[in-house]
Amino acid sequence: MAAPARQHDPFLVLGVIVALDGIGRFWAVTGIAGVIAGIGTWVFNTPGTVTVGASGLVFGYFGYIFARAFVARSLGHGILYALIAVAVVAVYGGSMLAGIFRAADGISWQAHLFGAIGGAVAALILRRARPAVKP
Repeated sequence: MAAPARQHDPFLVLGVIVALDGIGRFWAVTGIAGVIAGIGTWVFNTPGTVTVGASGLVFGYFGYIFARAFVARSLGHGILYALIAVAVVAVYGGSMLAGIFRAADGISWQAHLFGAIGGAVAALILRRARPAVKP
């Protein structure tokens, strides 16, 4: 019988995937996603909504992994990141999309949404320059 899933599993798995790009990039993604998730939640949260935990970062890592496929420095890297994104969406996609668009009453969907936006922004900010084509 399989062990029940724990709440921190997506945080660990997605965090490790982001860290595969390097520890400096991991901390940059964590900072950018955390700040955007925090500000977005603070500005748009409704009174009486519970906002606790690391869901902004989890969704930030998810957004980063997804957006990374679109800002890769080469076609090969783009395909690799797209395959990783497809695997992540296959494993976590349903619950992630439900967390953004159909969070339970009293649960902050704003942290989820702005975390994902923060991750995508991090992918854009941190994209590596494409190598110059030599004539």
